[in-house]
Amino acid sequence: MGAKLERLDYISDMTNASTRRTVIFAGGGTGGHLFPGIAVARELLAREPDARVLFVGSQKPIELDIVGGAGFEHIALPSVSPSLSPARIGSSLLKNWRAYRQARAIMARERPSVVVGLGGFASVPPVLAAWRAGVPIVLLEQNVVPGKATRWLSRFADTICLPWAETAKHLSSRNRVLVTNDLSDAGGPASEKLGAEGTRNLSDTSLQSPGVPNELGSPASFQCCAHSLKQAVPPKNSASRRTTLIVTGNPIRREIAILTSTDSQTGEPGGVSPRTVGANHVRGLTPPGSPTLLILGGSQGATSLNAAVLDALATMPTELTGWRIVHQTGAADLDAIRQRYAALSLAADVQPFFRDMAEQYRRATCVLSRAGATTLAEIACAGLPALLVPLPTSAHDHQRLNARLFADHSAALVAEPASPAADSLRASLVQLLSDHPLRDRLRRNLRALSQPQASGAVVDVLERCRTF
Repeated sequence: MGAKLERLDYISDMTNASTRRTVIFAGGGTGGHLFPGIAVARELLAREPDARVLFVGSQKPIELDIVGGAGFEHIALPSVSPSLSPARIGSSLLKNWRAYRQARAIMARERPSVVVGLGGFASVPPVLAAWRAGVPIVLLEQNVVPGKATRWLSRFADTICLPWAETAKHLSSRNRVLVTNDLSDAGGPASEKLGAEGTRNLSDTSLQSPGVPNELGSPASFQCCAHSLKQAVPPKNSASRRTTLIVTGNPIRREIAILTSTDSQTGEPGGVSPRTVGANHVRGLTPPGSPTLLILGGSQGATSLNAAVLDALATMPTELTGWRIVHQTGAADLDAIRQRYAALSLAADVQPFFRDMAEQYRRATCVLSRAGATTLAEIACAGLPALLVPLPTSAHDHQRLNARLFADHSAALVAEPASPAADSLRASLVQLLSDHPLRDRLRRNLRALSQPQASGAVVDVLERCRTF
């Protein structure tokens, strides 16, 4: 009864509050969780310049670095990843309880109009505090298979934004409706219907991305989905209580999303082929306009990937002729990787982290990367042919499943884990570097999977949260 009264008091206070609203983004821990939130926050401010945006997460340094670097306010809570270890269970419970209590105080002080859960353990205390205070909750999920936080918090959410319709299969279907653009009525007029299993199908053949099978639920039909939100997402004062699952796509930064409309989609950057460059190539030096291999280990680097890549590159002196290498290593491996490139006499721009990712994508010819969901969304918009190396220890094997979705639609090459890892990488990397027609095919299929309007689709959802 107390919780119900608290929720009613909160709604009453918000009704009488200023029209300037606060939106809290909860969670973090990795760039893969934070960057989608930042993309949505920037789109929100583009539409509502007076809105206040606040990020609430953990005390991991990477959160302050990424969020602060993007110009947003960040509040760090003492939340930690839950542990069942006898030595740590008491400490983790206490820290997360304190994080929850602090999050309750933040909700009381800030009175947000909506809390957006970004995933990761850091999202749990603020989202629970929001639910306790009666604040509308929207969750963002980036992966084909939802993470633990999304699956557990889904019972408290009003809306869950998904990258693909397939993701909904991994969430409980009880009292939920899925909004997608399944074209089961292909060829017929635009229509809206509630499917037999709680799926709202939005059919409009003019909005379907070419080359993408219907079952993907590709979010090309953003306008169609947004048009239906008024019916799909009931106001908070509605007697109907249900969770809406809506396929919005994976939000990415605007400067990367707009790469879908740049000249890079019609050919390779630089306009110089490896064969032409190779005629005048001097080992260790590459001229301007050289084809570029971009190597990404993720926002925090990847020690095992860095080592395997260098082992593979060491066996490819001929194939690398004329190529320039740009390598993001993470801070821990920076010096060691630079030394290895120098020992191999390979020209490489080696940095711990790139803040100008849009420019890096624009200059690159192809990319070797882990298969994090945000990175995949970015390279799809960039139309950048990729060799994906899924992290074998990713939770619920989500990186392998992310990569498989792209590979199944001929949008990427995938190097499966093998021993030794360098041998597995080498064959696929040689194929990617040497086969120009292959890169053209991958680029076309990546464009079909791109979701440049995802941030706007999520903001459409958040705008519904103005109404109580």
